[in-house]
Amino acid sequence: MYMSKKIASAAVAAITLVNGFGTVPSENTPASVTAPASVSETAIIEAPHAANTEFAYGASDAIEATDDTDSATAIGSAISGYYVKPGDQTVRDNFVIDWKDFQFVTEVTEGSTITLSGHLLDEGDWTFTFDTVNRCYKGDDFAPLTWHDDGVAIGMPIAAHEGETAVDGWTFKAEGRVSYCPGPGTTFVYGDGWEALVLDYRHYAEWKYAAHQNTFADYEKYTLVAYGNDSWVIATDGAPAIVAEGEEVEETTASSEVSETKEIYTVIDKISKNITPMTGVSDPKWGSIEWSEYVREDAQNAEGSVYWLDGELNGHQFSIEIDSVDGPLGFTENHTWSAAIVPADYVNCHDVSILHYGKYDISALRNNVNVVDSETGETHSFNLEGNACQDTAVVLATISDGKHAKCVTFRPELIGIIYALQ
Repeated sequence: MYMSKKIASAAVAAITLVNGFGTVPSENTPASVTAPASVSETAIIEAPHAANTEFAYGASDAIEATDDTDSATAIGSAISGYYVKPGDQTVRDNFVIDWKDFQFVTEVTEGSTITLSGHLLDEGDWTFTFDTVNRCYKGDDFAPLTWHDDGVAIGMPIAAHEGETAVDGWTFKAEGRVSYCPGPGTTFVYGDGWEALVLDYRHYAEWKYAAHQNTFADYEKYTLVAYGNDSWVIATDGAPAIVAEGEEVEETTASSEVSETKEIYTVIDKISKNITPMTGVSDPKWGSIEWSEYVREDAQNAEGSVYWLDGELNGHQFSIEIDSVDGPLGFTENHTWSAAIVPADYVNCHDVSILHYGKYDISALRNNVNVVDSETGETHSFNLEGNACQDTAVVLATISDGKHAKCVTFRPELIGIIYALQ
């Protein structure tokens, strides 16, 4: 897998992202109150959940006790659920929890005993239990946290810059103020009306699979806008151009006349002007593309696999990479496949897919196309217009090794882009 080879270390000290520029948090309890900037805010039973900090997004569903709920939690227990991110801190009496991963955390309080639990993409379910009175604890070694019991939780420093700003090997070509601060394997960057995150591979995967794993609140707000050098950049709408540090690039849009001589602009121009909508087409094998008979499987681990769908059009070879959250299908490398273009709501899980065309890696998410020059790291994104945007459809592919079968999905826009680049 192209991306899987870019696994970067996440061994960065656990520090906290704050809105309050170094605010020192105070002790909080599972209650519907406003939390200090660097402390995860929680929601109690039947209470709404609010975002915990600038970069902890979304709302969790209220957790309600029922007649079938275990008596240990239904009576005399407070249950809360909240999102955390790398660098967040949660304070319970003198216990300070430093979070290392994007997680949805369930918290159960029984007297002075608190049990935290969640799910990691690579390790599975985890729990961590501690007693705030007796200052004892137990839990899984791989739980995504560290802790100390001195009650000291100091928000990490935040840096700010005016205008174009270099962060972790990437240049944010922004106007106005840009603020940024690092967490474990993650750097949070934000400006006027936009936010971005620079992620190592572990934390990029937590975002990528968040739709299935519920690890990252407001997953749909973000788009992959750049990657290379073992880091990935995701950003919200309104973010400035983001390019590899040292790369001087003139911004362009899909609708503008492209006069630059750089090859990436030619690629963008071809896609924006010539993309073929798949509207009215239900079989993606229709047309002049010579698709490979087989799909290649690259097993990553027991919980994930990557599929490569190869093809050729007018002498130009390409591959569509499909990252599946499910485990490998079988023991053979090649599998037969068939596919259909169906409404997006026919399936509740959508896989991440990337078109590898020459030296370019091209992805489509909702109405946005992102083009990356894999040799230089230069990146541009633009929006699709009209029927070219097919966010209401998805390609559903059935893969079989002759004994077992599974389904994966990829974006139909990638097929239209293949035709556009001829």
